[in-house]
Amino acid sequence: MEKEKLDSKIIVEYCNTAMDPSAKNSMYVNKVWVQCESESCLKWRLLSSKDAARVDHNKPWYCFMNADSRYNNCSVSEEDFPEESQLHESGFKIVYSQLPLGSLVLVKLQN
Repeated sequence: MEKEKLDSKIIVEYCNTAMDPSAKNSMYVNKVWVQCESESCLKWRLLSSKDAARVDHNKPWYCFMNADSRYNNCSVSEEDFPEESQLHESGFKIVYSQLPLGSLVLVKLQN
């Protein structure tokens, strides 16, 4: 399968809370997937929300910029993206957007 570079630098962001507060897998809470912009790489890296907030959206992002030393080189494989069933088992709810990329959305969360 050939990889494609997406128009949006940050494409997937996990909710900061799970449906079930006792969710057993907090690995994906407050995390953001970012794609390396090297044409020979295009791998996805999982950043903390804190690290993702420091990403300059006006400049390219590359694997070597990743603070996680396990995944800060293009030669390293992508982290596994969990299957939807794994996310549900961990207490996460998946929301699929029908809006075009770049749409401005107002969200009101409970609690």
